[in-house]
Amino acid sequence: MYFRPVLPMLLRMVLPALGLIAAGGCESEREFSGIWRQACDADLPCQDGDIVYELHLGRYGDAVAGLAVQYVYAEDLMTFARPNDCGCFFIESGSAGADRVGFRLRDPDEPGFPDANGTRAESCLTDPPPPCVNGIVALRGDDAELEGTLSCDGQPDRPLRFTPSKGTPRRICTAPDA
Repeated sequence: MYFRPVLPMLLRMVLPALGLIAAGGCESEREFSGIWRQACDADLPCQDGDIVYELHLGRYGDAVAGLAVQYVYAEDLMTFARPNDCGCFFIESGSAGADRVGFRLRDPDEPGFPDANGTRAESCLTDPPPPCVNGIVALRGDDAELEGTLSCDGQPDRPLRFTPSKGTPRRICTAPDA
């Protein structure tokens, strides 16, 4: 009889605390998840014809998975619209920590293209840049900005900065009508 009134009181005190602990444990998995678009500004300018990236990331504990999609930068009509992508790479060996995320681009010298035939969007370059062999992306930051480098064998490291974007992250490289 004595335990009957105490048990509901204990449950009212313990359950909210367990909920806070559980919610706090998942918080780190949300960092870096979502869509990140390369920022071009005075500090890190982009020229017409440069390749820019959009990252579709999912963090799972200390692992990161997703896609890196290429676009051709054009100041007057830059858009990260799906029909304009010029190459899509699966992310592999992705890892994350408190303020960093890093990954390799799978087969970076042979990107997956927007359709099964390998045709490229009209906005893509007719003369593509040299392939990024053994591409490694290393970024530091928080939920507001990621900054770091893209390293490709035989090329100088390329500085990159990304800002978060809204939308549903992509999980496949093919075009919607492919």
